[in-house]
Amino acid sequence: MKKFLSVIAIALSLVACKKDNTVLHGLTSMGDLVGNSLYTDEGLVLTITKASCKEGYDVNERLYFYCDLLKELAPNKYEIELKDWVRVLRKNVILSSAIEDDDALGHEPIHLGSAWYAGGYLNMNVGIMYKKDSETKHILNLVLLQDQSDDNNLVFQLRHNGNGESGTSPDHISGSTYFSVPISSIIPKEKDQINVKILWSWYQYSEKTGDYEIVEKSTEGTI
Repeated sequence: MKKFLSVIAIALSLVACKKDNTVLHGLTSMGDLVGNSLYTDEGLVLTITKASCKEGYDVNERLYFYCDLLKELAPNKYEIELKDWVRVLRKNVILSSAIEDDDALGHEPIHLGSAWYAGGYLNMNVGIMYKKDSETKHILNLVLLQDQSDDNNLVFQLRHNGNGESGTSPDHISGSTYFSVPISSIIPKEKDQINVKILWSWYQYSEKTGDYEIVEKSTEGTI
């Protein structure tokens, strides 16, 4: 799995020589909002003292954000100007053994664009197809397939319930979101690393049929 923003530690070691005394311009990261501070996956505590963007985020939400570091308060602690943000979907993993109604999780396609592990989270950028201007609710989940997992391997499946709305007609458009699932509690403590595999299904055009088919896909790596 790709380690997200591994250059942050390097960037923070450089103090920019700028007239406004800003420590660093243009930091992009992901973290949990607690009170007025963002706790990033890299271990930074960033207190929002200025915002030059839309508001509307709530306490205890998870955000993917862009900011300037204004002032260093202590090692790894900064005051920031929040410049932009998007909400991250944060949900707990579902154990396959706990599923009572498999159909409720849906069987509609979902695309995995990227995935990485940081801050105890399995973070993903995922995409779906939906009808333009629709208000239909789409539900996303990550399931741990326990019958395929063991002490050395974790196998997950992305699930999407779009209430039957997904498709590839001209009325459909694509959309994407960030999706974070805490998984540190299911990683054996004695393990320095573990293999992770994520399964999902997505559309693929078939020249033979002249239409889109749904195909099974997967990605895997080590965390």
